[in-house]
Formats: sequence, C-alpha cells, structure tokens
Amino acid sequence: MNKYHFRLFFLFYIILFSGSACLPFMTSSVYAASSEVIEYDDGNAEIIPSSADIEWRYKYINGTLYKRKYNKTTHEWVGSWIKA
Repeated sequence: MNKYHFRLFFLFYIILFSGSACLPFMTSSVYAASSEVIEYDDGNAEIIPSSADIEWRYKYINGTLYKRKYNKTTHEWVGSWIKA
C-alpha cells in the first residue's frame, strides 16, 4: 500500500468515525423530566429573587447631597453615605 492509498484510507476512517460520533447528538430528542405540578403546602406561590435588588438612595445633609446603596431584597443598607 503506497502513501497515497494510506492517506486516503486514513481520511476515510476519520470522516466515518467523526460523523458516526456526532450522529447520536444531532438526532436525539429532548423530553421534560417531569410534567407534574408542584404546589406549596400553604397554597401561596411566591417569587423568590435570585439576586439582590440594589438601588441608590439620596439624602441632603447640611445642604450637601449624599447617596448610599440600599438592598431592597434584604431591606438593609450597603456601605455608607458618600457625596453625590
């Protein structure tokens, strides 16, 4: 077997195996794991934020404008008052 045939044979097998390795992923279907509805014991559905909702609050102190961050999710101040 000469060099040309070996390269052609090698290329054929690479194409064959790479195509067959990707084929199951291209033809697979996706299904939901479960279709049951989850209800809470108290009957109230509440949305729980996954990140903090932070906003700036402003205040005048002795005629100077200051600002401070406020976490609306936990109802706590973040940092201290700084000049705006």
